[in-house]
Amino acid sequence: MSSNKKKRELISGQKERKRQRKRAADQLAEERSIRQKAAAKRLAPIDRSKITSRSCMPTSPIPTLAGRYYLNWRFKCIDCGKSEIWTSRQQKWWHEEAGGAWEQIAVRCRDCRQKEKARKELARRVHLEGLERKRKEQGRKD
Repeated sequence: MSSNKKKRELISGQKERKRQRKRAADQLAEERSIRQKAAAKRLAPIDRSKITSRSCMPTSPIPTLAGRYYLNWRFKCIDCGKSEIWTSRQQKWWHEEAGGAWEQIAVRCRDCRQKEKARKELARRVHLEGLERKRKEQGRKD
């Protein structure tokens, strides 16, 4: 016959194993639920190995689904005020493929981004033409 102490240890060990199995089953159910929600909303998964961050612990102003999926992000364009959606697929491309910092978010609609890009290109071209003209003038003076 075992002592009461051994019986208590045996029972507590059985209870602990049962709690661990319950926790594992709950985690599995939660993971399955998150995957189903993400699939239903057509969300893109986050690959943390491809994300760059200026801080040591990447945090984002953009909410994520359980820290595993990008969520569609609604924003207002800072130039025209138009309401836009930055989709999870666009976020995935920006953060993981283009190498955009994790802290950066979309602030301009597609049309205003194209206009801003054209404006910057024009400013760069004018600047380079001015530099070239200056070099030519300095060459004539010499």
